[in-house]
Amino acid sequence: MKIRRVLTIGSLWVAIAWAYGPLWRAAASAVMTYDVDDWFFLPRKPAYAPALAVAGWLLWRRIGSIRSAPPSQSPLAAGFCAFAGVLCFGAAYLHSAPHLLLLALAFHAEGVGASIRGYDGMRRLLAPSLVLLLGVPLPAPLENEALWHLQQWTARDVAWLVGVFGQHVSASGTLLWDERVTFQVIEGCTSYQSTLTLAFVAVAVAELRCCSGARTMLLLAATPVLAYLLNLARVAVLVSREYADASDVARGHLLPGVAILLAGATILYFAGGTRTATVAGSDDRGAAESAAWRRRDVRALGISVAIVAILAAGLSIHGGFASDPMSPIAFPEERRAWVGTARLPTGPDQFFYGPLPWEEVVSRRYERAGVAAHAVDLLVVPDLPGEPSTGVWLGSKAPLPGPDWEIRSLQPARIWALGLDADRAVVSDGRRHDPDQLVLCWRLRSGGVWFESLRAFIGLDSSSARGARPRTLVRLSTAIRNDDPIAIDAAKKTLDRFIADFRGDLDSL
Repeated sequence: MKIRRVLTIGSLWVAIAWAYGPLWRAAASAVMTYDVDDWFFLPRKPAYAPALAVAGWLLWRRIGSIRSAPPSQSPLAAGFCAFAGVLCFGAAYLHSAPHLLLLALAFHAEGVGASIRGYDGMRRLLAPSLVLLLGVPLPAPLENEALWHLQQWTARDVAWLVGVFGQHVSASGTLLWDERVTFQVIEGCTSYQSTLTLAFVAVAVAELRCCSGARTMLLLAATPVLAYLLNLARVAVLVSREYADASDVARGHLLPGVAILLAGATILYFAGGTRTATVAGSDDRGAAESAAWRRRDVRALGISVAIVAILAAGLSIHGGFASDPMSPIAFPEERRAWVGTARLPTGPDQFFYGPLPWEEVVSRRYERAGVAAHAVDLLVVPDLPGEPSTGVWLGSKAPLPGPDWEIRSLQPARIWALGLDADRAVVSDGRRHDPDQLVLCWRLRSGGVWFESLRAFIGLDSSSARGARPRTLVRLSTAIRNDDPIAIDAAKKTLDRFIADFRGDLDSL
């Protein structure tokens, strides 16, 4: 009987390992790809590995408690969790979205708890299941919008903070500068990633300090504020220092970053309070089991794993975790009196926008009959699946040419020649004092940040379900020669004429 039980449980573990193979591979790939500095401060990377590790640790601490609980079953809860898990599992394979496997694993863990120990089992497995959700990334459009606002807030607040200590620093957009140093608040200089890191620390502190559920939630709720304030101190230190070259700036990031993480972990540890309770399963791991696993427990677990394994096999044959190639965008270099000059690889600013699919980007300056005053800058960026730029161009950063630009005014506009809506913005450069620009921005096949975030969350952004034509940003901009309504009206007429002359090409995007 013991051999049979070992073989049964062993085969179930093998089936689980195979069915969730893409998740394990994605976690291992992330661990091998990023170094220590990237893990702590670089956003836009999956947190599968830390979520799985912390959830596994919490599960290990609860094994004794789960075994000692009286056997029970909650068929309704188990059925709901199994159904939700299978839905997430199928969507993960069909849409090439490994983050949905974390959701599926969380639902299946709760389903197992309901099958073998009823609602009490679900309660005991709730903490590991919820920790898995920390590994689910924000959808790309929403993540990019959050990062952009954090960059702006950080630059503004750091300029104020160093001013309090007597150092005057000018700020515009996400750029800080004085006579000694120019500092750009990039995505890695925000508190985004340190918030996630401290969230895992808060979970570990709550477990080790045996915090109540309410105190644990307070610790997690405090992590964004704590991470933001500590990051302000980190960036202020970096801005206040003098650097010989750019390499010194890069090397100087790591030590202050590690220091704020240690400070955050220390604050969370003392905020966790004193040990007043016993963590479920921490003191009775060595105790004898009060009730052995019943055959129906193993049978219920086996049926659930078998369904998942069969579904994985079928979806593997279907060919999940793959996407169809997109057609390249073509745009003429000349049209009527307009002559275009390529602006690549000097723009758009990769350091500001992140890596772009250069072979798919159209970036040109069009001049009309060689008159520079009538120049129009065109930028066409397709939002391709699997590219790091996914979602960047859907947010409020898109109208800006670079990090030192700010939006002076933004309003909706109707492009009657094309029959679509756009954003019209007047942007200004706060550092070089270049002429202001009038910008027209519109996004094709996009339902807005929230709708596209929902699509990304359920995996439609990373599969062929997006269709043969990707979401595409089109940005037109021209200089405003004077700061008066007449000059703005002249810039509008320049953009209107460009749209009229390139109407067919813009319609075909």
